[in-house]
Amino acid sequence: MSFTTGTVQEIEFLVEALDLSPGTRVLDAGCGPGRHALRLGRRGVRVVGVDASPDFVALARAEADGLPVEFREGDVREMTYSSEFDAVICLCQGGFGLLGGDERELDVVSRFTRRARPGGRLA
Repeated sequence: MSFTTGTVQEIEFLVEALDLSPGTRVLDAGCGPGRHALRLGRRGVRVVGVDASPDFVALARAEADGLPVEFREGDVREMTYSSEFDAVICLCQGGFGLLGGDERELDVVSRFTRRARPGGRLA
């Protein structure tokens, strides 16, 4: 899959730009099959990945054994987390276009920021 070829570089960038280290807690909104969450988990970052696709969540869970990652099926617009994460990432290809185009799409970024702790970061 050609879209995965940059994963290593993307993770290197995220680790540096978001100051991620082992134990850091990250929300991966729209995690898909978990390519970023799993790579971060291999570095000791604690990740919660959320995706609307049960197939993608199942693929991600199948690779998660022993890693500090957890995958949940759900709509990223309806997450109930509040100020729980050191960083929130949303890197899915075309993810915003998949949100349906209704008024809830307009404030999705502010919803992501409310999932981060004060001073948390967003990518």
